[in-house]
Amino acid sequence: MEFTSVSVSMMSQLLQHQGTHSATKLQPPLWLACATLAYPAYWSMTFLWRAIPAFIRVAFFGHQLAFFECTFRGVRAATFPAPLVDGFTPSLRQAERDPLLITVPLMVTVILLLLRMPRRWRPSYGFCLATTGWIGLSPWLSRWTVPAALNAPVVLALLFFFVVQALGLYWLAGWETNSGVWSRTRHLLTAWVLPLSVLTVLLGQRFSWLPYVWQLFLGTIAAMIAAVASKPTPKTRVPLALAGWKSVAASAFASLFLLGLL
Repeated sequence: MEFTSVSVSMMSQLLQHQGTHSATKLQPPLWLACATLAYPAYWSMTFLWRAIPAFIRVAFFGHQLAFFECTFRGVRAATFPAPLVDGFTPSLRQAERDPLLITVPLMVTVILLLLRMPRRWRPSYGFCLATTGWIGLSPWLSRWTVPAALNAPVVLALLFFFVVQALGLYWLAGWETNSGVWSRTRHLLTAWVLPLSVLTVLLGQRFSWLPYVWQLFLGTIAAMIAAVASKPTPKTRVPLALAGWKSVAASAFASLFLLGLL
């Protein structure tokens, strides 16, 4: 009886290992899943960061919408701080595009809500959150490269969105916590930093290469910090949801749909 029970236990462990191995083989590579998700996440997060604050100002603070733009590069909106006088058209340079008093509380609220969401989906949330931090850094890095425009709000904005970016990458590293620090760093660089860098260059409209270099540098530093800070996942923790081939196909279709529609 003892020999039979031991044999049954060994057989069940073998079948469980084979089932896990076959399930893993059916999963797409993580870099491919993240690469296909990059453009839909980038486009969606531009709406959260570059449009929602303007709508909040119009709805609750009496501002007037200066412009709204929805293209394959993303969504943008800006407001004028006061109602316009009839017959007077102010310059778009006077429009408020990066209201920190709106975006910072908005981002903190989003992070608190994500902390309440199921833990098993946290790497997916981390991808979108890190992308939001990347997009938030973009306009402030352009100002940082101009010494005359460097002031306290710019420094605070750079620090805040860098922390948001690092937190998102920390969650994203949850898919690779059972590997070493170098493997986690390589995963974050190939699955997030490289696709976002390519997208920023292809979709950007900057006339200087320096902001791109700084954004790549800060993204790499954030990835290294997240890889070092992440710890091995205990076996008792809720298993994380891995991206499947259906998710890859849906992300690829969403990218083609956005490019074709816009």
